[in-house]
Amino acid sequence: MMNPIDPASSPAGNGESSSEVLWKIFLTTLITLLGGGILWYFMG
Repeated sequence: MMNPIDPASSPAGNGESSSEVLWKIFLTTLITLLGGGILWYFMG
């Protein structure tokens, strides 16, 4: 299941390692920067 990152429903202590959380944060940041960069490229 691919759920959006929701700390309230999926705390780090509930069967989820800290490295897994960091990996999700890294991926989310990367996708956000990539999407923002593409938008900025086409807008500018």
